[in-house]
Amino acid sequence: RDSSEQCFFCNRRVYLMERLSAEGHFFHRECFLCENCGCTLRLGTYSYIAPSSDQDKGHFLCHLHYDHLLYKMQEEPAGVYMYL
Repeated sequence: RDSSEQCFFCNRRVYLMERLSAEGHFFHRECFLCENCGCTLRLGTYSYIAPSSDQDKGHFLCHLHYDHLLYKMQEEPAGVYMYL
């Protein structure tokens, strides 16, 4: 078996010795960034929103933007919210 996987974020090959993993996805350390602000995420301090459809990959966010999204979802009528 090949000892590499595809990076969840950049789609480039990520080798066993350089890869990180969270929520069942593999990625390069430098690619593990908040989807909203681009800050570096760490394995112990990130939030994840699971995919909502087949076209959605899921969303990795810093805690600040995850909390912001939850707040916006509470303000919007059900089913009408959009990701940041």
